[in-house]
Amino acid sequence: MFTTPALLPYQYPVAALLVDDDPSLLSGLSAGLSRERRVFAEASGERALDRYRRAATPRHSFLRRSRDQTGLTEHRVVVDVTGIASLMDQEERHAEIGLLVVDYKMPGLNGVELCEWLRHEPCRRILLTGVADERVAVQAFNSGLIHQYVRKDHDTLDRLGALMRREQLQYFRAVSQTLSEGLRDRLGAFEHVPAVCDALLTLVAQYDIVEYYLATEPNGLLTCDRAGRRRRVLVQSEPERRSALEILGASGHEAGFEGAMVYADAPADSPPQARTLRPLMAVASPQGMYLIAMEDC
Repeated sequence: MFTTPALLPYQYPVAALLVDDDPSLLSGLSAGLSRERRVFAEASGERALDRYRRAATPRHSFLRRSRDQTGLTEHRVVVDVTGIASLMDQEERHAEIGLLVVDYKMPGLNGVELCEWLRHEPCRRILLTGVADERVAVQAFNSGLIHQYVRKDHDTLDRLGALMRREQLQYFRAVSQTLSEGLRDRLGAFEHVPAVCDALLTLVAQYDIVEYYLATEPNGLLTCDRAGRRRRVLVQSEPERRSALEILGASGHEAGFEGAMVYADAPADSPPQARTLRPLMAVASPQGMYLIAMEDC
């Protein structure tokens, strides 16, 4: 059975759709939550439904049928890995509504009814409730209509912010599952190596990275931190390193390459040129050794 890796092919701050008929609460939550992501605020379920339907949606389909088919009943697919990195330049990605936060009690279309309308959409649905509404929230959760619920209280904003970060991860886990499966058999598929994932997620936290995108040739991640600085994290497996040394004609001797990450850059109509990087860390795993470095884009 396929398990989606901890390190997903891509992740970025998606927009939240906040729905409440209380103007002061709507304003306060919008201001607080907008520090991390774009927030669309609506005062009714009907307006929120219309907003969701009109929202921008970047392309999440990176698979296409290959022209090289083996028979009538089997179809090969090709993964467009370059399309993943191109998400980084799509401005509408931050207007993609991946989180719905809706109050239960509203005139007209209430929170549960709005979630019913959006049951089959990929957005993660969070219900805001009062003490008296908790039974309704539990029923909605148990039936799969909502993913979480939060009771309105003095610390609603803090609890909601942390919950939305976790639910964003679940959102991308769902929309990228097929893509993750299609990528797992490529050379150097580091995102399926737990020890490498742990090391990279540590770097994500250390450098305050808020979005990242899987990249190949060379393998790694394109990242952007909270201040907007873009960096490339490079990940090289031992087979990839050996392959580069063979292309450079340096297989069997390490002179000048000891402990370094080695890439064979091939300019047009020129022999391959060696490019080396000093790794930030080396990660040992049952799948072999991996070297990790970081450079500005």
